[in-house]
Amino acid sequence: MVLSDVFIEAFKYIQTKDIDNLKSLLYRIAHNSSIDRIRKNENQKEGLPEETQHYEDHHDKQHKENIDTGYKRKLMKEYLSKIDEKYRSVIDLVYYENKSYNEIAIIQNSNKNSIGTLAFQGKKKLEELIKNAGIDPNIFLL
Repeated sequence: MVLSDVFIEAFKYIQTKDIDNLKSLLYRIAHNSSIDRIRKNENQKEGLPEETQHYEDHHDKQHKENIDTGYKRKLMKEYLSKIDEKYRSVIDLVYYENKSYNEIAIIQNSNKNSIGTLAFQGKKKLEELIKNAGIDPNIFLL
């Protein structure tokens, strides 16, 4: 049911606007449709006993977080691959490998200030790409 809704919404969207990335559009519509469906189901749980609601709410919340996290990681990887390697490598080392600017400077035979500048510029370029795709960059904030 959600799958058919996704394609119907995508078809409607494509008829009115040009798209650059069909895959991203389908992911975004699927994500929003899933969240809408989950919210609708939560409203139907109000008649359940309290202990059942707590278990299901915790389970549903964890499930939604897992879906969101996986989707966000995949989406972030896609956009990271579109920025220049010098920015991508610094962002990867800072945010995925938890390296300090000093450590990255040693690894890349550079200096701390240059690494900080590359990280800042890379984040800006990444944010610009994401915004241009019609996605709110704030979805990546924890």
